[in-house]
Amino acid sequence: GNCGNVVCTPTGGKAKLTPGVRFRRKTN
Repeated sequence: GNCGNVVCTPTGGKAKLTPGVRFRRKTN
């Protein structure tokens, strides 16, 4: 399924990118 949590994503790589972009957007 599609989760925005690292624990939800088994791949890990995609999960790291999701939170990273979200964090950067908040900083901008």
